[in-house]
Amino acid sequence: MVQADLKQIFAILIMLLLVVQVAIGLAGQRHYLAWKAEAVKRGWRFQSQPWWRRWRRQYRLAGTTAQGAVWELRREQRGGVFLFRWVTYDKPLPYGTLLLLPQARALAEPERHGLQRVLMGDRVWQTRFLLLSTHQLLGERHITPMVQEMLAGWPFWPQAGALEEVRWEGGVLVINGRFDRNWATIDRIVALGTALVEG
Repeated sequence: MVQADLKQIFAILIMLLLVVQVAIGLAGQRHYLAWKAEAVKRGWRFQSQPWWRRWRRQYRLAGTTAQGAVWELRREQRGGVFLFRWVTYDKPLPYGTLLLLPQARALAEPERHGLQRVLMGDRVWQTRFLLLSTHQLLGERHITPMVQEMLAGWPFWPQAGALEEVRWEGGVLVINGRFDRNWATIDRIVALGTALVEG
């Protein structure tokens, strides 16, 4: 009798587990379809992982700037924190490295990395952001007043949606931003990347 009761309890638990898995799958599918529709509405491509890896629910957005630079945005996890990572390989720097960080994430010794501080913008902007470069002219050329104004509208680090870093080195431009489940964050990252590439 006790063994029959245990079998029934076990069967009920398995059924509950299956119902929960189906509910999670349906919710994920609705989220997936909503994000895909929103990306297409903005003129971007929405790509997901193959069906056998779909349980991880990783998506990629891809697009092209007006000047033809192809970019990709994906969600990643690094150090227990979710980030949006925007990347393009189509706009190489002619030389050197450019690194932009929130002041709260400033490098302890940038000189060790061959970088020097570039003073730009007003005092308020300088208290929020740290611009480092191998050459002064890189910062002056690429971090234009329009880019500075865009950055001033971002949330303060480490809030959701805040800028994590902009790293432009060789042939790769990478923008990392803290994950936030809204399209305003994605729009900010794409707009910043586009302004840097086309500026």
